[in-house]
Amino acid sequence: MKPLFIYQSKKATAVISEVEKLKGSNVNVNIIGETGVGKELIARMLNSQEGDNYRKFIPVNCSAIPENLTESILFGHE
Repeated sequence: MKPLFIYQSKKATAVISEVEKLKGSNVNVNIIGETGVGKELIARMLNSQEGDNYRKFIPVNCSAIPENLTESILFGHE
């Protein structure tokens, strides 16, 4: 099920257009922005547009992770 995203602005339309261009791509995406702008909604939209029900979406609040540990927590360490 595609997340509900209601918008009217030209900027939001441009962002949604960019998200739709990524369908079928095998790329990493870094979504940045101020608190409350809808980063998680965009991430959910990216995840759901492939239609793969087995692809899990796991939101991570990176601001809650200490900066010096972010990389090792997300990607592991040796």
